[in-house]
Amino acid sequence: MQEAKFSTADAQMEIDMANTGHALSISLTKEEVTTLANEPFWMALRRILFMLFWILWMAMLIGSVVIITLTPKCVKLKEPFWYESSPIYRIRVDQFADSNGDGIGDLVGIINKLGYIKDDVSMRAVTLEGLLDENDASVIRPKLGSPAEFKKLASQIKVIIRVPLGEVVNELNTPRHDLETAIINWLEAGAAGFILDEFNFESTAHRNGLPRWHTLIANLSSTETSGKILLALSTHNFQTLPDTYCRYADMVLNYDMINLTPSYDSSELYPLLADLTEKNRTYSCRDNFVLGTGEITPLGDRFQPRSRVEALLIFNMLADATPIVYYGDEFGKKDTSGEEKSGVLKHIVEAHSGIMQWHDIEHIKEHHEPNQYKLFQKLAKLRLNEASIRTGVTAVRDLDSTVLAMARIKPGNPGFVIVSNFRSQTTAVSLRTRISKQIPAQGSVVLTSTNSKKPKDARLPLEDLQVEGEETLVLQFIPEVVEEADRH
Repeated sequence: MQEAKFSTADAQMEIDMANTGHALSISLTKEEVTTLANEPFWMALRRILFMLFWILWMAMLIGSVVIITLTPKCVKLKEPFWYESSPIYRIRVDQFADSNGDGIGDLVGIINKLGYIKDDVSMRAVTLEGLLDENDASVIRPKLGSPAEFKKLASQIKVIIRVPLGEVVNELNTPRHDLETAIINWLEAGAAGFILDEFNFESTAHRNGLPRWHTLIANLSSTETSGKILLALSTHNFQTLPDTYCRYADMVLNYDMINLTPSYDSSELYPLLADLTEKNRTYSCRDNFVLGTGEITPLGDRFQPRSRVEALLIFNMLADATPIVYYGDEFGKKDTSGEEKSGVLKHIVEAHSGIMQWHDIEHIKEHHEPNQYKLFQKLAKLRLNEASIRTGVTAVRDLDSTVLAMARIKPGNPGFVIVSNFRSQTTAVSLRTRISKQIPAQGSVVLTSTNSKKPKDARLPLEDLQVEGEETLVLQFIPEVVEEADRH
């Protein structure tokens, strides 16, 4: 065994080599170390190593800056415009709320009901119908209010003006009055958008006017999502509207769901939702379903049983499209206009469903049992608050023509799936295998149709989900991470 001995006196180390009788001495005195340190070779070596250290350090720093600068930034998902987030509430001004007891609804009446519109049913935008004077689109009809009252309303909620083009353009296809001036005046007063109603692409005035109106609005519109001015087209012949008109409009109102049969099922509803989802994914303008107008029987009386009304509300409120809700359809308002109505869409001059029944709403609020109004409240809040509903990817599936399912999924957010059974018998479905592999084994109940007995927050298996007859469920889940190619 060797034994090392170190002497601090002369900075020497002596190693005793066992069994050899020799000792190995290793020594460098302080003077020798100092001498070596000052030799040109070692001084040059130290300088070279020092310079190499800083060169490498600077190279790494520069490399880091280059990598950070040149690496593509994470794609910022487009925030929805204001008219894509909230439902749009269609109001017939003279029928909605009377503020002075003259029997005619007015702008002040709408202002007085903003608590109901914004808080109770979570609307952030209204469309005003019957507002414009038929002789001048820049003027409010008599007894409906003043420009100052319009400005006050527009300062508290997004206001869209319905422009009846049939009153703006006469039979000779020439402008009856200056729509461009009217648009500028209303935008200066705070209007957030316009729905060009009765648009007819066969009309020369409409066809030539639309690009001008679009350019005018685009030049006055903000690039911010909250400041974007909406330009929408409404026509009963929307199905024949050429796709080229999407270049000039943000939204096209779709009336297909009004034409559903009273006892529709998944085989009827599925193609409408699937087609809507595809269009809104690929087209520059959006289709948005209209569930009610003043020209047809109200939503609550148009479909039977009541579960079909609720299923339609649920799918529309949570679909990849802005729900457009006619006043009163949120609680099942009856038609009191005195006009003969049906489920078939037809043009009626000055169409409306009668005076808003505020006493009925108060009565409904007092009831503790589930009802259409309370269901609508929950749906509107869900759409307003959940990112997956506003901007998530949509998958729609028709399961054996009896069960319809729709998933809304956005990475990093809770996902949602809506399932409706149109049969009278209980049906078992596997949502994971039939809709998306991002759907996990279990989900929790968020809300249901009023005939369901499933409690809120109940945990249900999504691979073998038992859906009762005529039941609609909205389930929430945490999306599973899967490869892009395996998501559907």
